[in-house]
Amino acid sequence: MLNVEERLLKVKLYKKYREEALPNKNLIEKLKDKDFIIITSRRAKWQEMTQSWVFKYNLKPSAILFYDQKEKTREKIIEYKARILNSLKVEIYYEDDKIILEGLKKLCPKTKILSPNNL
Repeated sequence: MLNVEERLLKVKLYKKYREEALPNKNLIEKLKDKDFIIITSRRAKWQEMTQSWVFKYNLKPSAILFYDQKEKTREKIIEYKARILNSLKVEIYYEDDKIILEGLKKLCPKTKILSPNNL
C-alpha cells in the first residue's frame, strides 16, 4: 500500500498526464450547449477530479459514466465502452486513446467513432 506522499505524487503525475492529453478546445466548444454523456475509463475514485474538470470548462453532460470493472486493460475498457455505446445507440463518440478508438470502431459499427484531435 502506498503512503500519503506516494499517493499524492501519483495523483499529481496522473493530473499532469491528463492535462497534457486534454483539453481539446475544439471538442469543448463543440460540446457546449449539446446533450451528451461522458464515458470514461477512470474509476469512480476520480469522480471529484473529473467533475471539477467538467465544471472548469463549463460543460454540462447529462451523465458521467465511470469504469466499474476490477480488471483494467485496454481490452476490458473497449468492451465496457462498446457495451454502453451499443446499448444507448450512440451516433457519435469521441475517443482520445488511439488503441481504444480502433477497438471501438470494430465493435460499434453503427457509431461514428472520432478522435477529438482531428476536429
